[in-house]
Amino acid sequence: MTRLSVEMLAADPVEPITSAGHAQLGIAVLAGIAVIVLLITKFKMHAFLALTIGSLALGAFAGRRWTRSSPASAPGSAPPSPVWAF
Repeated sequence: MTRLSVEMLAADPVEPITSAGHAQLGIAVLAGIAVIVLLITKFKMHAFLALTIGSLALGAFAGRRWTRSSPASAPGSAPPSPVWAF
């Protein structure tokens, strides 16, 4: 079994998925919640469908980048399978 170390945990910095600031993300959260509440109360939409649409609205308001990528895209590796990265 491999033991985890601080160096292993902090090896590679993760690229942020959005360049939005804290204010934009806060506004996006409030807008997403407003969309969910509006769809459920005003339009009597099923809650699961409203949550799905609300989360998509949240991603759109937050400036989410939709890219298609694959973890096996290194040179000389097998052809990448279609994996949608959110």
